[in-house]
Amino acid sequence: MSEMKNRIILVAGIPGSGKTTVVRESTKGHDFDFIANNDDSASMIEEAGCAFTDVFPFKSPCARVRQFQFRVSNVLQQDRPDFLISEPPGNCLEVSSPMMNPFYLMKDKGIELAPLITVIKATDLLEKGTSNKSTESFRYYNMINESDAVVLTFSDMIDERTRDDLEGLIQSINEDAKVIFFSEGKEGAEEVSKLIFGDSEYYRPLVY
Repeated sequence: MSEMKNRIILVAGIPGSGKTTVVRESTKGHDFDFIANNDDSASMIEEAGCAFTDVFPFKSPCARVRQFQFRVSNVLQQDRPDFLISEPPGNCLEVSSPMMNPFYLMKDKGIELAPLITVIKATDLLEKGTSNKSTESFRYYNMINESDAVVLTFSDMIDERTRDDLEGLIQSINEDAKVIFFSEGKEGAEEVSKLIFGDSEYYRPLVY
């Protein structure tokens, strides 16, 4: 990667889905900055050796896009990291792509966006499904639909047939989404690491 590039990686997911664990396990041996949406997530990443962390201080739903743009811009100016990983502010779950749009438009100014990664607990997706019958299941549908990659955590809790069913469900919503099964210390970390630190980029259409 060119020294002039600042690569931004957004890792979205419902609280408890395991997104901070996914980041921690997938970034071992790498230097990066991190913006957390709560102090516990920041502490987890600091304990793993991340030298620079920031935390979104406000949870207002009407300012999430501006919060994201402001905090990311500040970190880029302060520390100039090659890699900046961020969780969404607050509980911003299925509207992650609009937050990335301002930076998508800055590709010619040294900004590079990694694929949009969404983390979902496999058993939750199995239980809730994706439909318009409940807020949670409709939320999962939208999260999958906007993502470049879907990481299904706690994969050790499901069997091979269920894996096939969940992968089929995801790709029926978003046929281009990469599906990664993740279990701490067992699988998935290397694949996620390639998305974070590799050459693949965010390619979804701009969504407002």
